[in-house]
This record gives sequence, structure tokens and C-alpha cells, in this order.
Amino acid sequence: MKLVTVMVVVLIAWCAYTVAVRHSALPPWPYPRNLRLSGSALGWLAHSSLPHMFGIIAIFIALGHSVLAMSGEESLARSIAKSKAQAPQPEKAGAVIFIYSLVFTSLVSFFAVMIIPDDVRQHFLENLIGGLAMNLKGHFSLA
Repeated sequence: MKLVTVMVVVLIAWCAYTVAVRHSALPPWPYPRNLRLSGSALGWLAHSSLPHMFGIIAIFIALGHSVLAMSGEESLARSIAKSKAQAPQPEKAGAVIFIYSLVFTSLVSFFAVMIIPDDVRQHFLENLIGGLAMNLKGHFSLA
């Protein structure tokens, strides 16, 4: 966990450096005119105009997709629950895991939109961290 934390801190710092050097634009606000939602992303709301009228509904849809993407956290939570008797402070460990994953997951997505070009990002949808590594400022061999 310590090694992963070091790698996360380096990635976040390098992404911040890249954004500062390239003067990357911030992602647009989730106004209805800025939303591009595919039918597969909307699920049972595919034939409804609600997500296009209210940006908050689209944000809830995105949060629902991100919760599904964090299934590894559920496995981690189960292992914590099993070892509750051995761990001195399982609530503290759970809080650290929650904050760590929330911050890292949101920052990776945020930086991916700012750093990876739109036409290239489509190739890295399954591996945003790899896409970030290939598009950071610096020599290619460092990535």
C-alpha cells in the first residue's frame, strides 16, 4: 500500500505539472448543452429527455457507473470485515480506503479529460491511467 501511495502521489503531481505547463482547459460544466450521452450510458432512461434537461440527473447516472467500477473496494471492505477481530481500528482503515479511492478515482478522470486529447482518449477508456502515462509532459521513456 505504501508503494501504491507513492505512485499515486507521483502521478497526481506529474499530472498537475502537465496541466500547468500545457495550460489545459478545465472540463466544461455539466450544463445540458454540454452533455453528450449515449444510449448505452443512459440505460432505461435512453428514450427520456430528463437527463438532457437536467444536468444533475446525468451526474447521478455517472456516479452510478463509477460505483459499479469500484467493485474492488467491496472486496477490500469484505476482507476488512473478516479481519475485524485482528485489526485494531477497522473503521479508521475503512475511512482511509474510502477517501483514498474517492480522491484517486475522481482525479484520474478529471486529469484524463484535461490531458488526453479527445480523439486519443477513446483508445484509453478501459485504461485511463495508461492513457495519462502516455500523454504526460516529459520524455517518453519516463512514462
